[in-house]
Amino acid sequence: MAIGLGNMFGFHFHENFNYPYGASSVSEFWRRWHMSLSGWFRDYVYIPLGGNRVGIGRQIRNLMAVWFLTGLWHGANYTFIVWGMFYGCIIIAEKLTGFPQNIKEGAGRNGYRLAVILAVMSAWVVFRAESLGMALKFLKSMYVWNGGEGTEQALFYLWEYKWFLAVGVILAFPLVPRKIKESQVFTGIWNIGLFVLFLVSLSYLAKGSYNPFIYFNF
Repeated sequence: MAIGLGNMFGFHFHENFNYPYGASSVSEFWRRWHMSLSGWFRDYVYIPLGGNRVGIGRQIRNLMAVWFLTGLWHGANYTFIVWGMFYGCIIIAEKLTGFPQNIKEGAGRNGYRLAVILAVMSAWVVFRAESLGMALKFLKSMYVWNGGEGTEQALFYLWEYKWFLAVGVILAFPLVPRKIKESQVFTGIWNIGLFVLFLVSLSYLAKGSYNPFIYFNF
């Protein structure tokens, strides 16, 4: 949104996301996700506190301070704090163990990539939930069989948005080589696709009954 609006007024903003769901670790995910926010906390909180130039105890303190403030930045609800501290604990664990850099490519590395996706998806539940109780209820539905509660609604949404989900999964990974992306033919097809997506988005906005500006939530 910011990049597109900026271009309309003649400003150029750097890309803020770099295929984060293709990350092989949680640390890498946050180097690819919301890079301007991560960079700001790195430059103005983590490094001034000593960064990684201090002892391991102070490094842990610095990381937890960063992630506490990252959670608080998103909102005053304690779910955001839990969300931030959750990421802080995982990133500290990766830093202390050198995991998964010390795993060779293969089943082990791919298994950890899957674990990263599951951790990120679980964290989004806590981030979006109104309370920790509601988050735990959703997580239970995700990971533990609960007698089919909510199954019909889940299947309805999967069917209703199946094409959007399929396209979203495909576009979440850099599957198209850079040379092809820079070609005029691909650019033309891409622009047509964006225009069609714009029309589809307008149609969904028109039929929706409640469409608040997204950043009113923050």
